[in-house]
Amino acid sequence: MVQRRVVDELRRVRPEGLGEIELAQLSAPSEAEVEALDLEAALVRAVESCRDVFSGGARRDLELLHVLVDRLVHGRSATEIARREGVSRDRIGRLMSKARAEIFRALLAHELSLEAAPRLEEHVTVFTRALRKPGELEGHLSLLGSDLEREAFREFWSRFRAALPHFEGDETAAGRELAAGVSLLLGS
Repeated sequence: MVQRRVVDELRRVRPEGLGEIELAQLSAPSEAEVEALDLEAALVRAVESCRDVFSGGARRDLELLHVLVDRLVHGRSATEIARREGVSRDRIGRLMSKARAEIFRALLAHELSLEAAPRLEEHVTVFTRALRKPGELEGHLSLLGSDLEREAFREFWSRFRAALPHFEGDETAAGRELAAGVSLLLGS
């Protein structure tokens, strides 16, 4: 009896529709915003992959994970981490380079559908060099074996660069945190 009365009540009370003004305010995100969201998800997956690689198995390196957390989560500089851990700043730099390479490996493997290790390593090298000197992308691309690989990388690089500014404009706490993490991760 209660169930029937609830169903009757639900049928009687119609949900209010959206007004014309509210409908006009709804809009699909721009293509650039979608690319930024995709890049965000890809970077999160890549960091998770790095964590998984170094948290167990043959490549286990808890020191690297501690450094990565200190850098990405706590925003500490290499000098602060070195002082805190009692190691040289160079050691922290090497660990961060190793972590970044693994993150970039996971990012590029996913974004460019690369699984073969030798091809992937060349792409990581090109990506790392392009981050340091973006104006010299064409020269960096000469490391890749085929025109098809170069074109796929150019397309990814274009999407990647177009998405980066979207991290800077989000003034929410989560947006600022993500922007800081991207900056720390990419070294810029």
